[in-house]
Amino acid sequence: MIASARDIVHIVSSILARDEPPVEIRILSFKKDRSITLRMPVEGTVEVSENGFDQRTFNCSKEALPKLIAELGDREFPRSHRVRISLKKK
Repeated sequence: MIASARDIVHIVSSILARDEPPVEIRILSFKKDRSITLRMPVEGTVEVSENGFDQRTFNCSKEALPKLIAELGDREFPRSHRVRISLKKK
């Protein structure tokens, strides 16, 4: 799915609320050179991997996730208007 970069937090929150774990969500820049990967192996815990400007991995709760996604989205997709979002259910 192609979505607006401003709607990342809303779309990710709705996917995680709707789907049962294990779930993997990839957010890619339109050129596919930068990405944010979210993995939810069990309920309540989310592993976030940043691959682009920085390569880091974070573990956080679902409550802290919107703020982290907003920060990472601003850093990884600063001039992007559109991003690609893919969902993989395991």
